[in-house]
Amino acid sequence: MLPILGIGIRGLGKLYAKVLGLPPDDLPWDVYLLFPGGVLCEREAAKPRYWMHQVFYPSDNHLDAHKFRLEVEKLLRF
Repeated sequence: MLPILGIGIRGLGKLYAKVLGLPPDDLPWDVYLLFPGGVLCEREAAKPRYWMHQVFYPSDNHLDAHKFRLEVEKLLRF
């Protein structure tokens, strides 16, 4: 159980499938989510500033280490 949102892991997956625009039955796994500092998930799932994955999802966000590093560096400059 995730006490902040009051849901279990499967529930968190369903929330993030919606947030990431994935089909409802595709629970996200092997994903990398970037959030700016200070983001809290108290009542709802926060939308990441940027995300990538290592599995097939219908998105252009397949993991690319160089691109991901650039996005991390952008967030660290805030």
